[in-house]
Amino acid sequence: MTDINRPTILVVDDTPANVTLMSGLLQQEYTVKAATNGERALKIAFGEQPPDLILLDIMMPEMDGYEVCRQLKANPATAQIPVIFLTAKSDSEDEALGLAMGAVDYITKPVSPAIAMARISTHMSLYRHKQRIKETFGQYVDPRIVENLITGRPDNALSGEKQVVTVYFSDLVAFTALAELLSPAGLVGLINEYFTVMSEPVRAHNGVIDKYIGDSIMAFWSPPFSPAPTQAADACLAAVSQLAALEAFRTRVPDLVGLRKGVPKVDMRVGLASGDAIVGSIGSSTSRSFTVMGDTVNLGSRLEGANKVYGTRVLIDETTCKMASNAIMVREIDSLAVVGKTEPVAVFELLGAADSLSPLPDGLCEAYASGLARYRSGDFREAQKAFATCLGIAPDDGPTKTLLARCWALLRDPPSKWDGSWQLASK
Repeated sequence: MTDINRPTILVVDDTPANVTLMSGLLQQEYTVKAATNGERALKIAFGEQPPDLILLDIMMPEMDGYEVCRQLKANPATAQIPVIFLTAKSDSEDEALGLAMGAVDYITKPVSPAIAMARISTHMSLYRHKQRIKETFGQYVDPRIVENLITGRPDNALSGEKQVVTVYFSDLVAFTALAELLSPAGLVGLINEYFTVMSEPVRAHNGVIDKYIGDSIMAFWSPPFSPAPTQAADACLAAVSQLAALEAFRTRVPDLVGLRKGVPKVDMRVGLASGDAIVGSIGSSTSRSFTVMGDTVNLGSRLEGANKVYGTRVLIDETTCKMASNAIMVREIDSLAVVGKTEPVAVFELLGAADSLSPLPDGLCEAYASGLARYRSGDFREAQKAFATCLGIAPDDGPTKTLLARCWALLRDPPSKWDGSWQLASK
């Protein structure tokens, strides 16, 4: 492999000996860049030639690894670069925090060279696969968009216009585990089939597939493709239909991957947000994409990622909930402060269509609502009691576990100011 084709890894550690050790391990296969502090690491990552993967220490002076990771994930130019924490912090809480901030892996020191190289190779391959998939699938445009550009209102479409849209993001859970089992061709074949199954409910409910990003789907609902009065309901019902279609897809995965044992259970996470956005044809004079831009888009993406925090599958914002209220069944989960929004956003779990049976046990929603009210008022001890009741009803309920753990943390370290909302640190 020539130097120009070699992937680049950025090693960040304030101990020069550790940098030397990792550089020696990596230099046979990769181009290595090094930084001994967080500020220098960000300068390299934000430069004209960002790395393909970052090995990041946590305990560093002035700016620790968590803050470096947060800034990387907050910047769209570096948000998709895989970050692997390489640290002496071995507590499970530290590892959970690192992964929650967006790291793809967490390796503790002292480093086993064989294990470190194997993990780095796996995540580098996954990143390259996602980049290739993104480049390939990003070329295609929904036929209705082309038709609208030709026969509809081309001037407005080309210049862009502000509309209320409902934006959708989804992500395939277990993609990493599946990728470790499959060849690149097999992985692409599986993803193609997954996209086929998941795209059909979007189109059947008047949605527009904006793009495929690795194992993720971005879509939106807005006039003229989806009627304004029903666009949020259409989007929610599309997500409900996808979850139903996923059950059948799971049974086909062993045949699709050619395995009978050790096949990871696939799942999906969805985020939906509604609000103002710019809709139009965006790009250069030679290549354009009909897409949506704005804070609503960022919120939808962050809600998809927030499912990992709460152990949920579909999260929607309050605007979507109100617009689709008569068509859906929900449970309020939390109030989140996210980048791009000046006020906290109420977040709801989409449980199903309004005329369907609730998937939750009787009494859980009421008990959770009671705990949430006490939690928001700052009465964390009473909130704990209510959430303990929830666990008695549903021991595996993800949102309950999250808020119960948060109550313990807030009691140990009470906040100086409390408005009942939680800062979502990462996507």
